Amino acid sequence: MGSIKNFLGLCFKGGILVIFPLLLFYLLADKLFEVFVALATPLAPLFPDLIVDFEDYPAVLAFLILIIASFLLGLALRSKLFQRFFHFVEAKTIAYIPLYKAIKRLFGGLLGNSGKDSYQTGLIELSSGALQFVYIIEESGPYTVVLEPTAPSGFTGFVRAYPTQQVTVLKDVSVGDISKVLAHWGYGSSSILNNVSHVKK
Repeated sequence: MGSIKNFLGLCFKGGILVIFPLLLFYLLADKLFEVFVALATPLAPLFPDLIVDFEDYPAVLAFLILIIASFLLGLALRSKLFQRFFHFVEAKTIAYIPLYKAIKRLFGGLLGNSGKDSYQTGLIELSSGALQFVYIIEESGPYTVVLEPTAPSGFTGFVRAYPTQQVTVLKDVSVGDISKVLAHWGYGSSSILNNVSHVKK
């Protein structure tokens, strides 16, 4: 009787471990498709032929529009003249919107960019001796403002100001690297923590 009970329990647990991640993945993918469609909607009129070819597949259409539009804009920004024009227009208009600057810096960090247009990553040593991954938001005099991201989302958490000397910058670790680790509940942290070349003293 005990062996049957154990067998049924193992089957149930095994099924749970498969079906719940699949259902969560489905829900996340469904939300992601909705985001793609919402982002691509303002750009759709620029690609009428593409709309005709993929009108029955809105998620695929949205993805293709975003990819093509991003490539074309990136190609245009290779031109110094267009780059200066874009930065001039940006500085005089949408750069005044705090949310725009925050999103731009976040995506810059996700893509591994460095400099003022992207967030850097760092480590905070807590009083217990534990280390906390952080995104460096702003350095202001003796204090550095950071976001302490939480798992598994990686983009929510607590904003705090620490003494600058308490913040260790991870010079070769992007926001994308940290968010990937947090999405896996910390799995992969060792590749960051054990590589001392990443740490800027």
